[in-house]
Amino acid sequence: MTALARALALAALACVAPASAQSARDFATFDLAVGGAGQVGASWDGRWEASPALGARLETPVGGGYLAFGARGWGNTGVDDLVPNFTALQASAGWGPSVTFGPASLRSSAHVGAIAFLFDDEDDFTGALRRETELAAGVSGRVIVGVRRGFAAWAGADAVHVFTEPSERMLFLEAGVAISVGAPAWLGRALR
Repeated sequence: MTALARALALAALACVAPASAQSARDFATFDLAVGGAGQVGASWDGRWEASPALGARLETPVGGGYLAFGARGWGNTGVDDLVPNFTALQASAGWGPSVTFGPASLRSSAHVGAIAFLFDDEDDFTGALRRETELAAGVSGRVIVGVRRGFAAWAGADAVHVFTEPSERMLFLEAGVAISVGAPAWLGRALR
């Protein structure tokens, strides 16, 4: 088994194993978070400059932590005319523990997913890929502070490893708002 296969197997277990530890809180609420993110440092060997990203995340309590599904998109502009601009779209799923201190919570998670690259080559770069999708995995941490009942503000960091050749590591600093809603009783029962 290769190192990549072992890493993916461990990440999958980290996402799935907690679901077996059911509790009455599991799937009781759904948190929808939206926000922006900025990439720290150069990416893609300094050949592109990343624009600020927009993203959304849906989280629900499962197995003493939170199951999360997320999506993020951002533009990347070539620093010269030798490379095409592209839009990156990331989708991921993960799980992680949460610790609450009064009105604030600290959540961390491991996640796996994919990043799709949509190139804007407009036939200027003959032979270049127009679309590419790569495996991505990472870890994130966020501080969530309740503002009013059901509403919160959050800030955090997300470290992502993209399995391109050569591989790429990115760090995003992110912030936004979230709303929490109770799940209908029938949905909570069906998911448990």
